[in-house]
Amino acid sequence: MSNNTNFIDFLHDHYSTGTTNDISQTLTRLQQHLEQQRKLVLNEIATVKKDEEQLKSLVQTTTIQQQFSDIQKHDFLTSLDIEQINKLPLDL
Repeated sequence: MSNNTNFIDFLHDHYSTGTTNDISQTLTRLQQHLEQQRKLVLNEIATVKKDEEQLKSLVQTTTIQQQFSDIQKHDFLTSLDIEQINKLPLDL
């Protein structure tokens, strides 16, 4: 037997219902199985993409919050500096 025949025999043995030797039925079952697997893979890809988008959004939100916090810290220090300057005695 050639490799192709062995492979077809393997598919037939694995996917046939055991009630027929008709290879076309085996191939139909194989096609259905592959279509189910394809749908599962596409669903998994969609889930991963959705998770990726959520993570990107979270990172962006966290980055914006960190930048805002840094700006607030800078503004706070500036306010303290101004208060200190205002407390300096005037030498007129």
